[in-house]
Parts: sequence; C-alpha cells; structure tokens
Amino acid sequence: MYSSENDYNILEDKTATGKKRDWKGKKRRTNLMAEHYEALQSKTGIPYYGKKAEKLCSCAECLSFKRDPETGKLKLYQAQFCKVRLCPMCAWRRSLKIAYHNKLIVEEANRQYGCRWIFLTLTVRNVDGDRL
Repeated sequence: MYSSENDYNILEDKTATGKKRDWKGKKRRTNLMAEHYEALQSKTGIPYYGKKAEKLCSCAECLSFKRDPETGKLKLYQAQFCKVRLCPMCAWRRSLKIAYHNKLIVEEANRQYGCRWIFLTLTVRNVDGDRL
C-alpha cells in the first residue's frame, strides 16, 4: 500500500521516434462513446446498448507493465480491452497490431524475394449521382 500520492509515477509511452502516445485522449474518446451508447439505451430501451456502454467504460482501466530485462524499458504485460468494434482505444490497438504484422510480412517478402515496391493509386472519374 502506498503512503502518499507522491509514491505514484505517471508513465509516458513514446514511440521509437520519441512521439508521445496519447492514451489519455483515447480513453476520453472511449468514455464519450460509452456515453453515446448509454444515451441510445435510455432512448430506445434496448439493453444491448447498455451492455456495450459498460464494456467501453471498463476498457483499459487496469494496465500491468513488466520491465524488459534486455532493454530495461517497461512493456505492457497485461490489459483488459473491451474489443467493441467502435471503441477508439481498441481500434487504435488493432491498428498498431495490423501495422506490425504488415511490417513483418514486407520484411519477409524483401528477404525471400528481393521485392521492389511501388506505390500505386487507382481512381475512377466522378460520375453524376443518377449513374451511381
């Protein structure tokens, strides 16, 4: 048990480039999304929305960290996320995971095949609304 507030450390999460990750902002947006679900539940009376709001409120409430013995840095060890599709916190975590997996795939393709990459954007002409 801690004797005073001064015993707590506020952690900062930074990317490899030194940019600060905005956990607090994501949590605020998640709580705002929960408020919207609660409003929907009270407006419609459908309990489904209330359950979603509860999940969103508890998303990323408790995070556990462990120190990496090799680098000495703290790493997220355990967390409970709600996995609600529209949750800003979970969507952010999901995008980080997908980007990491894509990076691994590209690195392996480069290693195995020596690929050369191009960036290609395909578009179509705008059409009138009646032709859509």
